[in-house]
Amino acid sequence: MKKFIFILVLLIPFLNFSAFSTISSAEEVYYAKVDFEEIYLYSSPSDIHSNKLFNLPQSYFVKLLNDANDDFYYCSYKDLKGYVKKSEVIPMSGTPVQPYVEGRFRTFSLQGLGMYSSPALNSSQCIATIPYLTDDLIYYGTIN
Repeated sequence: MKKFIFILVLLIPFLNFSAFSTISSAEEVYYAKVDFEEIYLYSSPSDIHSNKLFNLPQSYFVKLLNDANDDFYYCSYKDLKGYVKKSEVIPMSGTPVQPYVEGRFRTFSLQGLGMYSSPALNSSQCIATIPYLTDDLIYYGTIN
């Protein structure tokens, strides 16, 4: 009996007890597919025009974080958090291979590219200039 206990004490460091432990269930991650055009990410869970951040690219996904109310999900798209209408996306289980649009852009204008507060080339409405050969721009979506 002493030999058995001695051998057991020697083997304990080499045993893998993780197979015997209970597996804690991590929170499921859900994505929702943007299956139509003109689906927007909103800054708050209200369907007014000023809350629209941008148009989400069709056939890509938002990561669902929570229910905001009866009409909106709280979600994330890339590094932004916002809201999307429940009726405009299709929830799915699992993680998509490429959930977000990925692209690289580079500016080739020697003067840089202006970013304007409205769709006019008025220098008083220029809010920033993207310098020549900038290539670390992140594409989120479009807005009119």
